[in-house]
Parts: sequence; structure tokens; C-alpha cells
Amino acid sequence: MKRLGWLVIIMIISVFPSGCRDDLTDSSSRNNLPGWASIGLDGKFIETLVITQDALYAGVGDPVTLTPGGVFKKGLPNGEWVSLGLSDKIVWSIYVHPKLSHIIYTVTSSTGPVEGLRLYRSTNGGETWSPIQMGMEWTWQITGSPVDPLRLFAVGDHLYRSTDGGESWEPMQESWYLKIHSVDVPVPRTLYAGGENPAFQPKLLKSTDDGKTWTDLSNFNDAGIMGDNNVMSLAIHPDDPQILYAGMEGSLIRSMDGGATWEGLLSPGDTGFVGAIFDPDDPDHIFTGGWIPMPLPWRPRFFGSTDGGQTWQEQDLPFDRGIRVLVHDKTRTNVLYAGTAGAGVWRLTY
Repeated sequence: MKRLGWLVIIMIISVFPSGCRDDLTDSSSRNNLPGWASIGLDGKFIETLVITQDALYAGVGDPVTLTPGGVFKKGLPNGEWVSLGLSDKIVWSIYVHPKLSHIIYTVTSSTGPVEGLRLYRSTNGGETWSPIQMGMEWTWQITGSPVDPLRLFAVGDHLYRSTDGGESWEPMQESWYLKIHSVDVPVPRTLYAGGENPAFQPKLLKSTDDGKTWTDLSNFNDAGIMGDNNVMSLAIHPDDPQILYAGMEGSLIRSMDGGATWEGLLSPGDTGFVGAIFDPDDPDHIFTGGWIPMPLPWRPRFFGSTDGGQTWQEQDLPFDRGIRVLVHDKTRTNVLYAGTAGAGVWRLTY
């Protein structure tokens, strides 16, 4: 239980290192990006967003105030939000079966983030839910393979793998405080997991054999990342899998050689970066953003680059709560979504 308590401290009240370089490119270029629109769940804390070809799923619940929320679904592009239940729980993670969308997995907590992190599955589109913890001490993330729907991965006291759709689980290794950032992209059986170790040092691991063995890619010193930090997100360039973008506490960094070496791109120092989003029509057009954790309430930051990350523009936003998750629409190449820490879900059309 002590380990899980540390995890929650890292996730919820982490104060980012003061040693990060403040080298934001061209602060005079800050501008208001048109095209933002609220699409509902106003006032709610969005912990996760998952997108399919025709729907957007939101995991709702405030881990700071311990306010529950549940699972919500919105048909795209213009459907209404519909509750899928679990409204008495905080929803941390959602995974939707890539071929059978009525099969949904989620991780929830009912008594706050320290107690009761449990894995559930619905086989009827969210009408009913059943626990599938299957011997795992606790779980805080669920994800899976886009090419093999029976292969699932869960993170908790260990990194777990299931090859039968969650009926059984096998531990792959102790998880420390990790999150699986990528499965089978771009190469089958390839996984990336990132977070931090028990000494609060950032860790990024890669496996090319479905989690049997792992290579450490945590050589972050050249990017100015030292001491207490966390690999909060990872994005893989759609045209070149050797190019990786890692979102850290206070920095966005990049590797051009598959993680062997890293360089700093963006270091405002106070922002937790939740991801890099590539424009499908132009991968040099990149969006990133996140949240400033202190003081409360969490505040947002959002940046754009049109030259592959060499220079950035910070964008003014029409909402004042931190960005917890960014996802891109799968059918419309000029649309992305932001889930916020208390301002619902917003859509950017660019």
C-alpha cells in the first residue's frame, strides 16, 4: 500500500523540478488559436479520453477532490454524451475493443485513488460491468493491441499481460510507477512503457518480444533531464519510428535514434506534458499541451509547431483548467480533442 500511495502522490500533486531550463522559443509568438469549442461534460474532470472511428469515450472523476464521475460516450461527430454507468467511481483508464466496440474495459476507484483501484469489463456496451481483477493486487491502467484484440496489458503492482481478453493475467515485471505508452506501433510485439522508478528518476523502457525482455532508453542527461522526473507520455512519429517525443514533468524532449540519445525541445519548467499529437496530413505540424499542477486549480498550456518541433508557439485557450489528455480524431484530419481538469471536453478544429 505504501507503493500505491507514492504513485498517487506522483500522479496528483507532483511539483515539477525547478532545475528545468526555461527556453520557450519566441514568447512573443503567443497567439489565440481559433477553432476551439466546448463539446460538453462542462465542469467535469476528464481523466482519460479514448477515441474510435465513430465515438469518443471519457473517463470522468476528480482524483484531487475524490469526486466520482463514471464512463461517458459521445457519437462522432455531433452526438450527445451518454452515461455508460460506473457513476459512483473515478475512472482512470478506458480501453475499447478495436473490432467489437461493445466490449469495453476500464479501471476505476470508488474510495479515492489510494484504495480500490479495480479493473472492470463490459460486454454489452456499458449496460453492465463485471470485475476482472483476477489476482492483481491493484491496477491503474488498461490498454491493448490494435492488431490482436485478445492481447491486453494492465499496469499496477506489476506490468501484466493477458492473451485471452482478460480471462487470465500473467505478470511480466514489477511496474515501478510505469504506464504503457504504445502497443504494436509501429511493429507488432513492440511495447513502450514509461514513468519513474522508486527513486523518482524517469524511466522509459522498450520491449520487442511482447514484454519478455526490456531495453532501458532512459539516457536523458543530454536533454537536461536529471533527478526527480517522470515520462508522462510518448509519441512515435507516424513516418519514422526512430523519432520519439517524450512528455516529461517540465519538458518535451525528442530522440531521433530510437531512444539512444535525447534532446530538449520545450522546457517551460512548470508543465506536465500529456502527449504530442501529429497532424496526419503533415507530421511536422505537432501539437502538445498539459497542465500546471500548482497552485490549484490546475491550469492549461498548449503549444504548436510547424517545423517538427524546432520552434513552438504557445496558444491562448478559451478554458482555464489543465489539459489531462489529448487525442486526435481518427477520420477527420484537422480535429483533435482535449480533456481537462474541470472544464469538460474541448474540440480543436484547425
